[in-house]
Amino acid sequence: MVLIRAIFLAALAGCIKDKPPVVAPSSVDVASTITLSTADTAHGVALPAEMSQTIKAVLNKHRLNHRKVPAPAEFGARRTTDQRLAWLATNNDASSILLLLELSARRYDNIGGRYRWVVDVQLSLAPQSNLDRVQIDQFSVPVHLRHAHEDATDAARASLPTIERRLTRALDGYLAGASSP
Repeated sequence: MVLIRAIFLAALAGCIKDKPPVVAPSSVDVASTITLSTADTAHGVALPAEMSQTIKAVLNKHRLNHRKVPAPAEFGARRTTDQRLAWLATNNDASSILLLLELSARRYDNIGGRYRWVVDVQLSLAPQSNLDRVQIDQFSVPVHLRHAHEDATDAARASLPTIERRLTRALDGYLAGASSP
């Protein structure tokens, strides 16, 4: 009896599929800016090349067009998310949705020969027409790196799978709310 139940549960687990992403009813442009800061710098840390590619792939799954808006050097002077979203709203090519991804990486500890980092992430989605309706998701991603020479960029790269999952979930909620009356 126990063996039959175990086989049944194993077969059932193999049938579980990921829920398909919520897609926009029509192609929509999303203007995005990604920043990475550390305790030493408020802005301007180099982003991993994979970051933009991952964001673009997630947006494409939702039928959203990625419009990357590079943050200027003085972007760090805009300290709040509201100020950064306002800047993004005025400095893009009329995209319908704004995506602001703010990462802050900090080295935390050395545990068992590995270097522990924490990447704090704030993901903000807002319609360009109404910045008061911003949807914010804040989370922290613990990262373990092997080498002392690895830096904030490597920590951000290691946090990408978690950021990808959370962005997918945020877009699903945003698009589901946008399509409801």
